[in-house]
Amino acid sequence: MKKAIIIGGTSGIGRRIAELLFEKGWTVGITGRRIQLLNEIKENLRNHILIQEHDITEINSSDEKTESLFSQLKVVDLVIVSSGVSELNQELSWNTENKVIETNINGIAKV
Repeated sequence: MKKAIIIGGTSGIGRRIAELLFEKGWTVGITGRRIQLLNEIKENLRNHILIQEHDITEINSSDEKTESLFSQLKVVDLVIVSSGVSELNQELSWNTENKVIETNINGIAKV
């Protein structure tokens, strides 16, 4: 049985990839910052799904959270990083831009 980890698998493309792999018989580990969505996915797919709450903007705990899934799966055939945010920012607010940078650049680079 093949195994995959999807970082950012609670919604959008990451979630759909997790569902498709599950349908093909893969064991899938998914991470995401929204525990409610992780639990919902686990409940819907039941078997062969491992979940790990993980906000990639929390740089100091990133290694530990990712390693947890690798340890549980032992061997991993595929890793997909699908985390990302986007926000309309017509005012060019630094706080809004910084949130996007923390996720889409810093968080992805750390993973």
